[in-house]
Amino acid sequence: LGFMYLNGFGVEEDSILAFKWYQLAASRGHSSAQFDLGWMYANGDGVPVNIVLSYVLYSLSAAQGKKIALENRDKLESSLTPAQHKEAQEIIKTWKIGTPFPTTTKTED
Repeated sequence: LGFMYLNGFGVEEDSILAFKWYQLAASRGHSSAQFDLGWMYANGDGVPVNIVLSYVLYSLSAAQGKKIALENRDKLESSLTPAQHKEAQEIIKTWKIGTPFPTTTKTED
């Protein structure tokens, strides 16, 4: 559903609803939703740009074998400050399937 709302396939394009559905699926461990939500945060599509959350979501998706998520995560890594990288690693370490992702971070401008 997130993809459909983000791209207007069969429904009116709505980035807010896309975010809602991606967030729900990503919190349940869906790798593609994690990747797409990471892309939204990386590009500011419907959400404010947040490279920390993008890095986290790409990392979680990559851990499930999604190669493009690994590539995107690696491209972002050099953009992170040490504090952002530390925060991202803490989120990755503590997040559990079935719990919502944060929507803000402490180190993001």
